[in-house]
Amino acid sequence: MTERFNEIIKKIITMLTDKGIDIEKKIDEYEQLKNWQKRIDGYQFIMKDYLKGLFHAIASQQRKWEVHIKPYIDQIDDILFSYDSESLLNANQEELYQKIKATGANIFNPNKAIENLINNIPKLQVLYPLIEKEFGTLEDDEFIVRRINKFAKQLSDSNSDDKLNGIGEILVREFFKNIGIPSMKPDVHLKRIGGRDRLGFFKSIKDEEQLQIDFYELAKSVNIKGINGLAKITYLDNLIWMFGADKVGDICNAKANNCKICLLKNVCNLPESNK
Repeated sequence: MTERFNEIIKKIITMLTDKGIDIEKKIDEYEQLKNWQKRIDGYQFIMKDYLKGLFHAIASQQRKWEVHIKPYIDQIDDILFSYDSESLLNANQEELYQKIKATGANIFNPNKAIENLINNIPKLQVLYPLIEKEFGTLEDDEFIVRRINKFAKQLSDSNSDDKLNGIGEILVREFFKNIGIPSMKPDVHLKRIGGRDRLGFFKSIKDEEQLQIDFYELAKSVNIKGINGLAKITYLDNLIWMFGADKVGDICNAKANNCKICLLKNVCNLPESNK
């Protein structure tokens, strides 16, 4: 599987490059790999970083990031006081909503998104020092993914006292990447592309914890110039997402209407009629 996965990644890189996408620049814009490097270099993430990472994750829900959110995100960050806790806690939420609406951003249920951000502040004020203590330095060992899984469950499980308001495991994983903790966001793109109906590099897409472990093992096997260790998890997550995402690579999309130009059609499990 590891050799096959390497070939899949090479061809995804070729296809995105052939479409004129500057992969390194695009991944740099997402800032998730940058934030991983900052963490490795010893940067101490603070509460503002956590709130920014959380809201960017919330804003990505059920939206096309490149179209609905990215063009407006700097304005949104300013409207939200650059994520200063006290300013947010004392703010008029309706005024924040109206200002964000005026930017033209298309956030899913924006009133609720703002409410969830603010309501999560007291909880994150307690949790973020614990998370920083756990992941202040990231060591690439066999336990790292299980430790990340543990915290992801703690922040997303409805039975946990530490569950963050309004977000489940998928958005917690996105939040983690935004604060420099390597993770694979198991969203529709990754599961569609890696599931048994298409490229089949995931054994199963139902067990979220095992999915992360399998992805980590696959990532370790890939040779990518300039990308080492745990960075491969975030890099490959971004790369495969681009391969399927609308308005980015848009090759392995939900409609499966680009199969004929796909370099992976011969190893894909989609019906022959699509190829």
